[in-house]
Amino acid sequence: MANKPDTIQPKPLTRRLKAEIAAARLREAADRRAGLRAVEVYTDPGAQKVFATLTTGVIFGFPFEMVPGLEGATPEQLNDVSLSPSGSGIHFNSINADVSVPGLILDTVGRSASAAAMGGTGGRSTSRAKVAAARANGRRGGRPKLKRESGKPSKRPKRPKLRKRAAS
Repeated sequence: MANKPDTIQPKPLTRRLKAEIAAARLREAADRRAGLRAVEVYTDPGAQKVFATLTTGVIFGFPFEMVPGLEGATPEQLNDVSLSPSGSGIHFNSINADVSVPGLILDTVGRSASAAAMGGTGGRSTSRAKVAAARANGRRGGRPKLKRESGKPSKRPKRPKLRKRAAS
């Protein structure tokens, strides 16, 4: 038998893996800013609801029926709830049921409304290139006007002229 090492030696991080880790950390930070992570979770069996305090301070509540596997659970089982370390998941320990915080928000608020709200956080980011472009545009009098291609109709059709009625 060959000698086996006592510990497993980790492989060195490749450049690609380091880039993936950095991108994942940026996505996590953006999700936290957008309120897609929870910092606290608790239940109210009397109201049949779960409440999660999001990273933005908003308290988000949803009925037990929204989570598959919670139907027929006892109040003690529903109170045995915990939050994942990242705040992206709620786990009902006694029942072994999990639910995604971002998924609940998207399903409740609506995908298009929440996508618009989350998209606003990405548009606020600034980079050196954005700052340089904004300064250059400012020196030239602001954002460049959109040029209309020749031969294409305008977006808004012209109104037809009204004819005057003949006097009777």
